[in-house]
Amino acid sequence: MTQFTLAGENGRLRVALENCPAGSLSCRATVEIEVPGYRAEGKVWLSRAALAAFASELRACDQSLDGAARLTSDQESLSLTVTYQRRSGRVEVTGAYRQTMVLANELRFGMLTDQSYMAESLLQVEQCVSSLL
Repeated sequence: MTQFTLAGENGRLRVALENCPAGSLSCRATVEIEVPGYRAEGKVWLSRAALAAFASELRACDQSLDGAARLTSDQESLSLTVTYQRRSGRVEVTGAYRQTMVLANELRFGMLTDQSYMAESLLQVEQCVSSLL
């Protein structure tokens, strides 16, 4: 199972790719979100193109220490933004998760981390993309 984790001072998000049939455009994944007082776990579908774009944006942010990288699941049940703040050296991870699109229940989350901790996360995201080729 290929996965990546974004961890911060006050939370953690893990995405584990489970089912990526050869030739398919999307992969099924389990998402786990833990922030103070809340925890969510569920399934999402992520397109190969969205994962590749996220990895590319994340690499650009990491190199410039500025900007934002975004990842959105196929049915928009997961949206994720990683924002690098050049002046402070901080990285903010924000997003929203819905287990079903029928109900309006939604977990909006945010966590803070540091640019130095993002190197491992970036490597994991790039390994996920490589595994899909």
